[in-house]
Amino acid sequence: MLRYAFPVLGLLALFWLIRRGIVLKRRGVEVEAHCYDCDWRGQGGPSFLLGYTVADGRRMTCRAGESHVPPGTRVGASVAVRYDPEEPSRVETALMANRPVWRQTDILVLSAVEMVFVIAALAG
Repeated sequence: MLRYAFPVLGLLALFWLIRRGIVLKRRGVEVEAHCYDCDWRGQGGPSFLLGYTVADGRRMTCRAGESHVPPGTRVGASVAVRYDPEEPSRVETALMANRPVWRQTDILVLSAVEMVFVIAALAG
């Protein structure tokens, strides 16, 4: 029974990622966010802090990696983001929300790992 735990957890994670993308594509609201800080952590690229206002007037913030914002983004720049009006903290930059499925490395990698776990569970 325990050998099926990883495949089931992997399928749930894959479902969650795909659902999140579908939700943002279908009911997401696109607004302009303001880049108010750039944070360098570790050896990776910068992380941009973005502030945006939702329909009810609340200010929200999110963090976006260098590959999630347009090239040349700096503090003070505007970046389009898409958020879920039912859960405004569920947000992605428009650049990432509009990418095709074959460019979604998180889903592709998780799918490959999931296939390994399923094959291992079935081989028993």
